[in-house]
Amino acid sequence: MSSSQTRWRQRLALATAGLAALILFTPLAWLIHHRDWGIVLMALVPLAVWLTLRLWRRLERWALRG
Repeated sequence: MSSSQTRWRQRLALATAGLAALILFTPLAWLIHHRDWGIVLMALVPLAVWLTLRLWRRLERWALRG
């Protein structure tokens, strides 16, 4: 795989990871902060973080695969 293609994949993986985190954590944080029942969602935060880290690792492997 060429160097330019690897860089393109790395940039795409980084943008995808950032967008996924924004899409997942922004509504979760808003609900926790603004709703009375939002505190119950605190139990989902470790799961959300774990799943996000798994996604990031998978994207990293994809971006660096050669």
